[in-house]
Amino acid sequence: MKSAVKGDPFAPIKLPVGFWVRVEMIEALEARDFGAVFRLVRKYSGESQTRIGRLTGFDQGKVSEIMRNLREIETLDVLLRVADGLQMPDSARHLVGLRSCQRGIANNSTDAVELETGPAQIDDAPATFAESWEGSALRASELWRNDVQRRSFLAWTGSAFMVPAVKWLADSPRSEVPARHGGGDQLVGSPDVATVQEMTRTFQRLDNRYGGAHSRQLVLRYLNGDVAPMLTAGRFDAATGAALFASAAELARLAGWMAYDSGEHGAAQAHLIHALRLAKVADDQPLGAEILAAMSHQAIYLKDPDTAITLASAARKTAEDAHLPALAAEACVSEAHGYALRGDERACTRALTAAEDALDRGDRAADPQFMEYFDAAYLSARFGQCFSALGRGEQTTRFADRSLDMDMSYVRGRTFNLALLAKGHVQQGEIERAAVVALEAAERTTEIRSARAIDYVRDLDQALAGHSENTAVREFRDFVAAQITAAHLPNA
Repeated sequence: MKSAVKGDPFAPIKLPVGFWVRVEMIEALEARDFGAVFRLVRKYSGESQTRIGRLTGFDQGKVSEIMRNLREIETLDVLLRVADGLQMPDSARHLVGLRSCQRGIANNSTDAVELETGPAQIDDAPATFAESWEGSALRASELWRNDVQRRSFLAWTGSAFMVPAVKWLADSPRSEVPARHGGGDQLVGSPDVATVQEMTRTFQRLDNRYGGAHSRQLVLRYLNGDVAPMLTAGRFDAATGAALFASAAELARLAGWMAYDSGEHGAAQAHLIHALRLAKVADDQPLGAEILAAMSHQAIYLKDPDTAITLASAARKTAEDAHLPALAAEACVSEAHGYALRGDERACTRALTAAEDALDRGDRAADPQFMEYFDAAYLSARFGQCFSALGRGEQTTRFADRSLDMDMSYVRGRTFNLALLAKGHVQQGEIERAAVVALEAAERTTEIRSARAIDYVRDLDQALAGHSENTAVREFRDFVAAQITAAHLPNA
């Protein structure tokens, strides 16, 4: 492969798509083995040592020494220079200890850039699945403790999800959880695992009824105070250990989902990444697919279609490997939504058709318990969201109407579906009908603690802002101005 731009010695090195998330590159970055990094850059770009050196601030001789592991890169300013010269994406920067989206070389200042070290940052780093099951337990425990103590998290960045997703698919099978006979004083048995599972179901019901901010701190305290000691110091046999890690992964997924619903996106990302790690330890393919789908869902909400599609594709493959059509259908719909955000109606339609085909082939009797939310109403809502993103008001309204034929215990979901129906009416120019439905959604929003619900109502408020001459619109907008605030989103 020749240099992409002839005559320009400082033109960026052209690297193939997916280069930075290749397993061999991830391993080199995690080890901070820049000799291997440079060798891989040269292998896949065909560039000379001179060109690599010119972009990273070295002469050819020093590049040669680095590639032969005779010289190391240790200082922050040099590390930044290399990252900038090679145009490392944020996912790669995370792995070598640089915070995301901060490139000090660009403005000749490194004051705002730090290496990620110490326990306060361990939860922000993308997951690596290469370490032991004990390492996964310790990292997850550290995350839960930091969140209970209200430690800050890095801002959400879709690229941080890419490494875990690729590693989930590419890694060799997890290291089996062995029996642990030593360690702490707590003997962990089946009743303890059953308790974690029952607590997860209880917290899930609270989440659906009252929103993510209602019980998020309760979940964190339970993870930190009850689950973490069992993972890190409990004594158990191999079967119990695997069940314990799977149960912890499911509750950790819920913690991530609650943070996402609360608008705490950096924390949500960290929790979902570590939930995926624990699911890997437990070798729980269905739960891994569900976590990947949740990651995709968050990316959709944050208008990052590329990340959403990549994660949904990983979830779909995992679900298909596990022979769970409903879970594959869920992943297909997330993929479709990503394409809709891109404005690619043809690809969106293909993915929605694939979702329907998967369900037609499936036997729902095999679904895991965490899939109980996935019914006809839920699927209709997801289809409606795709059509809404495409600006198709008629289809949005049709599917949103169907979505309201739902289990009434899903209070937050019903609020979302009402907002979706109102949006469909807006897209069709049915302003008064939109305002009436929007007011119902707004009234329900005050009964739950959900940042997403607030955002959806505020979006409707903006969409109807030009129609305040309409009495129904004025009533809705007055209610929003008086009642819809973030005041009912405390860190409970």
